[in-house]
Amino acid sequence: MAKINFQKTLFFLSFTVWTGCGGCGKNEKLEQAEPLFQKGLSLERAGQYSSAAEQYQLAIAAYPEYRDAFFQMGNLYEKMGLADKARGEYKKVVELDPDYAQVYNNLGNVSGQLSELDAAIAAYEKAVELDKTLASAHYNLGQAYVLKRDFSKAESELKYAYELVPHDSKYALALGMLYATQLKTSDAIVFLQQSVTNDSTNAQAFYQLAMVYKNSKQYGEAAKFLEKYLTLITDFQEQNIVRGKIREINLLKAREKLANSQKRGSIMP
Repeated sequence: MAKINFQKTLFFLSFTVWTGCGGCGKNEKLEQAEPLFQKGLSLERAGQYSSAAEQYQLAIAAYPEYRDAFFQMGNLYEKMGLADKARGEYKKVVELDPDYAQVYNNLGNVSGQLSELDAAIAAYEKAVELDKTLASAHYNLGQAYVLKRDFSKAESELKYAYELVPHDSKYALALGMLYATQLKTSDAIVFLQQSVTNDSTNAQAFYQLAMVYKNSKQYGEAAKFLEKYLTLITDFQEQNIVRGKIREINLLKAREKLANSQKRGSIMP
């Protein structure tokens, strides 16, 4: 999944069901379908997507109202990059269970993948309307509002997600980056620091924190966090770019120190 940068790609969270048919009444057809569904789950976890799809389709054939089989089929298509097919499966879930909040979250994701941002927002809004505790849907809605450059609504949703799951590094990261985009430096630092505290391997949070410090001319802190970022990445070309940024920051720090020294000297009696 791509690392998040407001000028690059935003990432969104999907739900995957790994259990049986939640809320469905047990009957003979379901009893026939459930082992097929469970086998599909095992195959999907093993990365055997085509075989998993066959099992989900057999489960649906055995029990045409098997909500979770349709849902998982949509999730599988989403993993395979087939957003339009995924959306078709999710819409079947909505027909079977219009109050199932999680499916609207995933519908929002595939709508976004199909460049239908307004449809994505509508789906996420429905998800949080049905389940206000669905942190990933609030997060996704906030990210969608970022793309719309509606930063007020984005902040509201991202804060809601963070308050629901304050120890999740990506939620703190998203808020920190939002504040950085708005040049709210102190708020950005608070949440980016929280992100790296929650997850000391979150490379993107260290990088964004370094850039906020650099832009606020706190060069020592900027260099420190870039050095940490350097230890978390493995791409040789990117490592060379980061080393160049560290040299640039250290040069800016030295120039600032010299300028301050000359300024103090010029005002001495």
